[in-house]
Amino acid sequence: MLKTCIYCDVTFDAIRSTKKFCSDGCKYDYHALKNKIAHDGDGGIEMLRRLAGKAKKYPDKRPDILQQVQRIESVASKLRVKLQA
Repeated sequence: MLKTCIYCDVTFDAIRSTKKFCSDGCKYDYHALKNKIAHDGDGGIEMLRRLAGKAKKYPDKRPDILQQVQRIESVASKLRVKLQA
């Protein structure tokens, strides 16, 4: 069964119908971001700052890092709406 990861939007083959993430890494990152927003209210700003630091340190990886930043911003905005409801 093909599913889409709720964190990175990658399509993956899920064995269970309840699987939401393509990998343990995506599951960890999603929940870390969710907890950060719920408890700190910073909207994942610290995660974005760390990624910005990586972009400066590894200029050859900048396009990949920018994609990660956009993904985190997208997921964070969805989570903010969900947590406010």
